[in-house]
Amino acid sequence: MNTVCLGGRLVRDPELKTTVNGKSLCTFTIANEVRFGDKKKTCFFRVTSWGNQANVIAQYFKMGQQIFLKGRLDQNTWKDAAGANRSEVSIILETFDFGQKPQKSDEAKVA
Repeated sequence: MNTVCLGGRLVRDPELKTTVNGKSLCTFTIANEVRFGDKKKTCFFRVTSWGNQANVIAQYFKMGQQIFLKGRLDQNTWKDAAGANRSEVSIILETFDFGQKPQKSDEAKVA
């Protein structure tokens, strides 16, 4: 089984590209906060989406937007310019849902 479900906020606007075969590819990074009592830790995850889903992500999500997603882990390995082995684990997006948009300071809720 290879399934990841998490939520977080985009740390920057998504990047939309088109492959040489004409397929849309969108990458973005989310920050996911985990709390342990009064302590917290923030983890960052790179996410990739493909096709029409990539176009939707690029059109409707911006930095700070909350997203909930389900996907699978993928590991890429390569040699860098110095010949050292490198590795990156990312999430390949399968499904997603919109979360709350970040509020501007002048749009703060009134109690």
